[in-house]
Amino acid sequence: MHACGGSAMRRRECATSVAAAPALLLGHTVDAARLRDVAQAAASEIEPESDLHASAEFRRHLSTVLIQRAVRQATERATA
Repeated sequence: MHACGGSAMRRRECATSVAAAPALLLGHTVDAARLRDVAQAAASEIEPESDLHASAEFRRHLSTVLIQRAVRQATERATA
């Protein structure tokens, strides 16, 4: 990932087969609202299954949290 002045130039999403996330990042400043939008877009494309350990709803929520963290960390590393 590369960043120029805090704006995302090129990123790869951490979840596979998530098409909407990169388009929401390219050329934009990565702030809290952008992180939320990217994570929600990615999570909407994920279809987790429920099992005895966690519900599908919880796994989808967890994916939004983890995607936000990953994008935030990647942005921080790219701008350091």
